[in-house]
Amino acid sequence: MESSTFSLIIICMGATTVTVPLIYYENGPIIGSFFILFGGVLSFFSAYLIAFCCEHTKGTRYEDIAMTLYGEAGLKFTSVCNILCNIGFLVTYIVLFKNLMPYTINLLLVGNSGDLTKQLPNWIGDTPTGRIVWAFLFTYSCVFPLSLPRKLTALRFTSFMSFGISMFIVFTIFAESFSETADTCPTDCYDFKDRWAESISHPKVSIKGIFDSLPLIIFAFMYQPNCPAIYTELKVKSLSNMKVVLGAGTTLASVCYIVVGLFGYATFSKRSDIATIMANNMILENDYHGSLVIKLCLFGMLMVVLFACPFCVLPVKDSIEEISCKKGEKLSMKSNVLWTFVLVSVSVTVALVVPTISDAMTILGATTNSGIGFLLPIHFYFKT
Repeated sequence: MESSTFSLIIICMGATTVTVPLIYYENGPIIGSFFILFGGVLSFFSAYLIAFCCEHTKGTRYEDIAMTLYGEAGLKFTSVCNILCNIGFLVTYIVLFKNLMPYTINLLLVGNSGDLTKQLPNWIGDTPTGRIVWAFLFTYSCVFPLSLPRKLTALRFTSFMSFGISMFIVFTIFAESFSETADTCPTDCYDFKDRWAESISHPKVSIKGIFDSLPLIIFAFMYQPNCPAIYTELKVKSLSNMKVVLGAGTTLASVCYIVVGLFGYATFSKRSDIATIMANNMILENDYHGSLVIKLCLFGMLMVVLFACPFCVLPVKDSIEEISCKKGEKLSMKSNVLWTFVLVSVSVTVALVVPTISDAMTILGATTNSGIGFLLPIHFYFKT
């Protein structure tokens, strides 16, 4: 059951973790925390409905449930929704990697010297061409081979690794909020108490801020497509055990989001360029005054993104299997390799035209994620 909890947490966290401070910047600490907690409760509830349906229909996938409840038409509709949702996740991770990898390497090469001649060459650097190159390298040398396994248990090691890295990133963002003082640098540095006071006072709540935040909240807790697989691979399959896994994973993810949101925003709340910092929507890509630990976190985030990608591909192959294979048949080894290649190729092609992770999350949170994560579980439950 522990490995299932880790799988759930790493499906939640990852790319979303470093975007949460924007929610607090837009809405303040009270409404921002409420959004996080509300998103966690709603996701726990919808995921439990999926587990309930799995138990009563004996389904091991979204499509099994849909087939039992709605027949062939329901199966195909659910499969298409599942495919679009998970490909969207994979696109988001590729977008994050293609932007973050050259930025991180250049940051390490240049360091505090300011010598831009030490940066990566343009063809592989933080340029439009360089980001394309990194997207292809990441997709075909890393994502493709890691996405070939057909079971979540085969990804147990990556779940443990991703969990440890995610906790390290959360702790670092928390600790770095206290490290800056008014004497740290000549300009734009402030004591923690001043920055904290600024972050919790006079929040600018607006309709725009709320609507900008909601897709991120939906994206943050989108683990529902993987719930049938998690339930199926429990050592003792029961709703009570699944409730423990969902409760532990959702609670820990929510606490981490709140910590990163509050303290990540507090670190920069009094900076003169706070609007630009938050618009970047990637808290680790900001000026931490040359902190070595932040540089380690950047590489850690790259690893988390890498380990999260297979969890996107597995449900898509399950959906393809339901549509293309006869009842009871599985994809052959050759078909598995071919479909994995096709899926990652489609994802990287889309990722090349999506500029930032914020754009990807907003599109997904406002479209497929809400349907597959919240609407379908309710329909399945009432039909069951």
